[in-house]
Amino acid sequence: MTAAPGAEGAKLVRMANQIAAFFRSYPEATAQEGIRGHLLSFWTPRMLQDLCEHEADTKVDSLVRRVIVSLRTTAKG
Repeated sequence: MTAAPGAEGAKLVRMANQIAAFFRSYPEATAQEGIRGHLLSFWTPRMLQDLCEHEADTKVDSLVRRVIVSLRTTAKG
């Protein structure tokens, strides 16, 4: 049985938000770097791409959203 459309994206958003919750108590720059480091170290390129596609989702934590923007900027540059 396959997941419903969008279910995988929702799961990735939830996972990314959990990572953000862990880093929330750190200063913002440190938190963003921690989230970014975790995503780049442990997530596959496909997972990152799928997460980036959900950037506008209102459920995406603001820290995660800023990391997504920085990942896109790095990929372009």
